[in-house]
Amino acid sequence: MEVAGRLTTGGAESVLRQAVDRALAEAPTSLFLDFARVSVMDTAGVGELAASYVKAKDVGCELALIAPRSRIETLLTLCGLGDFFPVFNSKVDALESTRKWSTLVPNVLYPEIDGDPSSPVLN
Repeated sequence: MEVAGRLTTGGAESVLRQAVDRALAEAPTSLFLDFARVSVMDTAGVGELAASYVKAKDVGCELALIAPRSRIETLLTLCGLGDFFPVFNSKVDALESTRKWSTLVPNVLYPEIDGDPSSPVLN
């Protein structure tokens, strides 16, 4: 799922929540959030990402991030969440990692790679 723009107080974090909830309804075992185009994230965005992590874990899904900017990785580390999310440098790396253990993880959801045109872009 591609995430773009600002994840800050004022609404974008609720769009992330809704998109993650829709994706988790598909019962994936992994969900990749492509953060390459996230320009800014504040504590509201961190809170929503943490809530998404808990929801994903509750349904047996691993939430991973793709290409977050260094300042977002630093923010997550400062908030004590740096070790919670696997981080991949690119979509190709994320997809390759799932192929390595695809027999263990049969239902990986990455809408853009899987060809789902409804893949949300959050602005």
